[in-house]
Order: sequence, then C-alpha cells, then structure tokens
Amino acid sequence: LNLKAGRKAVNGKSDLSLADVHLKAGISFLPENSWADQYDLTLQLFDEYANVLFAQRKIDELHSHASIIFKNAKCIGDKVKAHELKISALTFQGKTLEALDHAKSALESLGFPFPPSINSETVSAVMKSLSSTTSSFTSDHLRAFPLMTDQVTLQAMKIMNSVHMHLSFSTPTVVPMLACQMMQLTIKHGLCVESAEAFAIFGYCLNTLFHNYEAGYRMGKLSLIILERFKGANRVA
Repeated sequence: LNLKAGRKAVNGKSDLSLADVHLKAGISFLPENSWADQYDLTLQLFDEYANVLFAQRKIDELHSHASIIFKNAKCIGDKVKAHELKISALTFQGKTLEALDHAKSALESLGFPFPPSINSETVSAVMKSLSSTTSSFTSDHLRAFPLMTDQVTLQAMKIMNSVHMHLSFSTPTVVPMLACQMMQLTIKHGLCVESAEAFAIFGYCLNTLFHNYEAGYRMGKLSLIILERFKGANRVA
C-alpha cells in the first residue's frame, strides 16, 4: 500500500515529501531478510525511493541508498535505475569525471567496455563512417525499423543516455563517441526510445564538429520520427 501511495504521489506530481513518507514507511516495514524473501517488492520500493531522493536533491542520502541497491540487487539489470540516478547525482554535485567513471564501470559489467582512450581522430573516423552508413536512412525506413528487444542492450542504452549531455563540456570527445556507440547499437539491435536521443546528439555533433548542417538537420528530423514510435515516453528531442 505504501508503494502504491508513493507512486501515486510521484505520478500525480503532488508533494514529494508525501511520497517520501510513504516509501520510507514501506521500506521500514520490510522484514530483515526482505531482499531474499520479498525481492520484487523490496527492489520496487528502493527504486521508487531513490527517484524521490534525487527529485528532492537529497544527494548524500541517495548515494547511501543506491549502495544498498548495488549490494543486494540480483543482476545488473536490476541496478540500472540506481546507476542512472547515481550518475545524475554525481553530475549534480559537479563530479563529472566521477560520473563518467561510474558509467564506464556499469557499461563494462554489461559487456560494453568503453574505449580506454578517445581522441579526436578516432571520433572523426567513426562519425564519418556512421554518417555514410545512415545517409540512406529515410523516415519510412525508420518507421519500419525493428524495435530493440535485447534486454542487456536496452540497459546499456539507458546508461549511455544518462551521461551524454552531462559531459558535453567537461569531456567533449566522450559525447560524440557515446552517440556513435548508441547509433551502432541501434543499427545492429533495433530502435528504442534512447535511439531518438542518439540520433539527435549525433546530428548535433555533425553540426558542431564537421559543420555539416544539412546532415545534422536530417538526423534531427529522423530523431523526431523515432520519437513518434514511442509516444508517451518522457523524452524531448
């Protein structure tokens, strides 16, 4: 009941302090071995409470709370939401390099290791290759493009998506490389809602790095086509 009440308060955009009270109460009522005996309910309560902590900018408490999820969650997929919030919290604190390190660690655990070093020449070569590959993509092509179903890849896309904009100024070569990785995963595994942002960021990078405004604009339009396939998703291109 506390989980439902907490979710209702969050989804209804009412007082976050009310959601905090309900979710904290729900966690306090869990038995000592709830991670073993009531795993799904425990994970849901902890995930929802993590969201509320970040929304209230209770960052120190969020870090402590997330560590409990990392310790007890059964698989990396169950840790993704906590990873996203941890990365956002570190960025909010101005710890962008630490946020990047955390993202790299999470991606490596999923089997998507980040390149050990990224230079402008490597980024340029990958972007030119992808620009050529996607030059034939049309609106109709993307409307018929298969959807991404592999859960591990979907989780990796969420983590990559959670860091790209935060790092645009502090680590300028990382953002285009993340966009390229997300584009490559989309081409290989299909579309997901994060693909829309990958196309948008890729287009932005084409504009700023190569001054290819026509291709950048086209990528932006394709991003909007992808968003149309995920109506109701909380995204703005």
